[in-house]
Amino acid sequence: MSGTTDFDIEAFRTKHESSHEWALRSAFIREHHDKFSRNRLLCLANCFVSVECYGCRYSAEVTRQLDELGTVIKTGIGKNRPLIGQPPGVKFVKSSSDATKHDISTKMER
Repeated sequence: MSGTTDFDIEAFRTKHESSHEWALRSAFIREHHDKFSRNRLLCLANCFVSVECYGCRYSAEVTRQLDELGTVIKTGIGKNRPLIGQPPGVKFVKSSSDATKHDISTKMER
């Protein structure tokens, strides 16, 4: 999409995407649409949402790039800070490696 000035951003929204996720992803796409190829842009936008909403982790290089690119989005959100973080009504429990190992070894003993 490098060099593209006119594009239909709504064409990038997916059926399963919540309005919360779409707000973040569309802001990312709008901000960076002229810097990357279409595939790279959409991949980075998906990764950005995964990191910000669900705490996903990626390689150090991708994480650094997302941090740099995401700064503008996070700053622009400002008062709308609730957009960063889990969508409303979604609750995740973070697993610890010790708890996971314990659960697996306990199940294997049975």
